[in-house]
Amino acid sequence: MITTNMGLKLPHEDDFYNIDDFNDNFNHIERAVSGLTNSLGEANTRVSGVENTVTSIDNRDTMLIQALTNKVDILESKLDSLRTRYNVSSSLIIEQCPFPGSFKGICSSSISGTQKLVSIQGFTLTDGVTFGVVFVNANTNIAPTLRVNNGSETGEDLEMWNEKGRVGIGNQVIAEYPTMMHVFQYNRALHRYIWIMAMKQ
Repeated sequence: MITTNMGLKLPHEDDFYNIDDFNDNFNHIERAVSGLTNSLGEANTRVSGVENTVTSIDNRDTMLIQALTNKVDILESKLDSLRTRYNVSSSLIIEQCPFPGSFKGICSSSISGTQKLVSIQGFTLTDGVTFGVVFVNANTNIAPTLRVNNGSETGEDLEMWNEKGRVGIGNQVIAEYPTMMHVFQYNRALHRYIWIMAMKQ
């Protein structure tokens, strides 16, 4: 008889002992064990290769993350420098602009935001009052409004108008005159701010 999986010879109880059959059986077993050992070695080699690949990817990702972090730090540093420079520039415009009035301030609101906020010390909303604003950022909002002193004096956001119409998309007077002081006047009848001019320092 022969075994199903390895083909080993199984002598019948009435057969005489045959040393050749015994040796053949052990040779079959030896070859099978050798094949398993080789397969296990190949599997270990493949696993080691995968582990090396994963380690390489991890190292690469770590280097990439570090490089990106360094770039972000550099960009943040440049952005801080730009903020400082623009703030200094805006302050110089406020100080050196020939605008005769005492009501003037800096607006640092975002370029796309609807509300443009400026703080002006001592300002009160009276008909015909004139004031100057330096916009650190330009404007891309379709219908921006201007609020002085966060509403503590005006109580609300008011539209900005000039001779072309309402300031916004299609009338980007703020963006057309960057780093300048924009002069506005409050019109009580229309309840809006009228843009008068942009003044250089």
